[in-house]
Amino acid sequence: MRFALKADADTLAARVHTWMIANNAAYANSVTRGRTLRWAFSYQDLDTAGTPERPEWHVNLKARSFDALTGPEKAASIPYR
Repeated sequence: MRFALKADADTLAARVHTWMIANNAAYANSVTRGRTLRWAFSYQDLDTAGTPERPEWHVNLKARSFDALTGPEKAASIPYR
């Protein structure tokens, strides 16, 4: 998903992480064992010099996290399958 602000991207990533802990036993086990620290890091697309190509921030989503999203978020994203 794309966001104008890094804080909004970080908020979604944290919410998905919390949802995954509550709804995916394998993910929760990985967190408990210290192997998974968070769902995703927010990022920007960078050019070869490390300069952002566009101002928006991204959070990668996968199909297994899609149910953590609100209706409007689902409509605005296409999860990787």
